[in-house]
Amino acid sequence: MTEEIQPPSLDLPSPRFIESLEFQPTDPKIKEQFDNLLFSNDHVLLEALTQTLIIRSPCEEATTNAHEIMMYYFHHGRMNSLFTWAFEKELCNKGQEANTFFTPDSLFLQLYHAYAKEFLMNYLLASLKPSLEELVKPQSRRISLSSGIQSLSFDDECQLSREDYKAFQDFLVRLISQCNDNLSNNCQDLPQHFSQLIQSISAILRSHRVNKRDIVKSVFRELFYNYTLSPLITNAEKYIPGACSIDYINNRYRLNFFRMTLENLHSSDCHPQDNFLFEIIPLISNPDPCNDILSYLLKQPYEEKYQIDTIQCHHDFNTFIVIIKENILTTLDFLPRRIGDDLIDLVGACHFVLDDYQIYRSLMDSINLYNEDYNTQMCKSIAILDRTKNEIKTLEKQFLKLQKSLNKIQNENLELQTKLELTKPFSTVLEDKYQKIPFDVYLLKHEENPTLSRKKIDNSLQPDDKTKKGFVLFKRNKKVNSHKDSIK
Repeated sequence: MTEEIQPPSLDLPSPRFIESLEFQPTDPKIKEQFDNLLFSNDHVLLEALTQTLIIRSPCEEATTNAHEIMMYYFHHGRMNSLFTWAFEKELCNKGQEANTFFTPDSLFLQLYHAYAKEFLMNYLLASLKPSLEELVKPQSRRISLSSGIQSLSFDDECQLSREDYKAFQDFLVRLISQCNDNLSNNCQDLPQHFSQLIQSISAILRSHRVNKRDIVKSVFRELFYNYTLSPLITNAEKYIPGACSIDYINNRYRLNFFRMTLENLHSSDCHPQDNFLFEIIPLISNPDPCNDILSYLLKQPYEEKYQIDTIQCHHDFNTFIVIIKENILTTLDFLPRRIGDDLIDLVGACHFVLDDYQIYRSLMDSINLYNEDYNTQMCKSIAILDRTKNEIKTLEKQFLKLQKSLNKIQNENLELQTKLELTKPFSTVLEDKYQKIPFDVYLLKHEENPTLSRKKIDNSLQPDDKTKKGFVLFKRNKKVNSHKDSIK
């Protein structure tokens, strides 16, 4: 009895599938080799990982991957080198914008968002939470937050009376003053590595000799207000229970207005035309806490020593390897072949799958090269065709111009000929007329004339009768001449 052949089970993994399982290294040298490859001074692997895991990934995955990379560097005592490298890339890729220093959604800012959410949240909540809670209280909702610079009315009031505007102004000044005082007084809550980060940024700006007055202060102000305080105020409902009340839309408007006011007060494009802002600046106590915070951070001692937690480092390594293994194929596109082979061995990926992927990439590169050459030839052909069309159009214009000139000359000649015919004497016209008519034609038209009847006799003469013929012809010519004389 033959055995029945069973179809393959769908539960079995495909031999060409790279398994995304947690990698448990048995050899302690694997982590050491990976760290040497990641923390090298050329940053080749770091560049490939950030391009794959952060820049070219969806938003949520990029946020998670940025947090994992930042924490891996932090637990290994190298977070400052990570931000230094990212800030130098930001500085090199900076455009010519006059108002902002940082590029939105850049690598440095994505890493910094993960850092601020992890290490600066306690300081930010302690400084901002009292003001935000008072802002969303039901008792304060009767105060209309109508901005003078945006003409917004958050309580459906078209205009504010003098008393309402004064109450609104006092309320806003009190909130901003409270917020600024808390930011300055809670500087001691900032972590030590944040001071090292700001000092590294200051050193990089000085080393690059950026020609701008107070560049360190302006960069820190933009980083602190636009990318540290603003994200917390924007997502205040996660940290303040009162923001998620029934009157959510009104609270959302009030929080956005408060955030924009803080940003505009400390931005570099705050102009005297913003009368509303310039009215409240003299009323705020400690209007610029950025100076106090920056001075405190720059005075802190610079220390690079960290107490490394070995267990946490191995846990981060296992998590990081899983993320790399899931994105190994796209990561290899940014790596040289030698480093890519080393990374394959470290993460435990299958070489035969990657060989097939390399063949696929080579084929795609060949197709892309062919398409590029084809597009180049097409562009050249289109350019030649356009040039030929332009030449044809030019020749057509010249032909039309010459045709018009020819028609004009012909018309002028016709007019001149007509005028000439009209101005000729009558005798000249007759002479020209008879000169143009052959004698035989004239003779045929006037056969009825008796003086010219000799023509029949002349035609009847024989060819060999030369004497008579000559005599007759002589006589005929004589008669013709006499006839002409009679006409004259």
